[in-house]
Amino acid sequence: MGRIGMFVDEKYRGLGVGSLLMENALLLGKRLHLRIFYLSVFDTNIAGIKLYKKFGFIEHGKFPGWLQNGYINEIFMSRKL
Repeated sequence: MGRIGMFVDEKYRGLGVGSLLMENALLLGKRLHLRIFYLSVFDTNIAGIKLYKKFGFIEHGKFPGWLQNGYINEIFMSRKL
């Protein structure tokens, strides 16, 4: 099992950088013989959620009410490799 964490600086968003990072993370996971990748993402990160779904991640649940300039939910997602 592997946990993914990534961030794309604002000036590089929309250029495919997130997709390249995800492709390489998934390849690395396969090389390491991992079976599952999991992650969490705040529900305000619409672009991130869209990216993860594009790569086959599915939502498993939410942790409500994280405080970050107001209340937001943390979404838990995973996918098999």
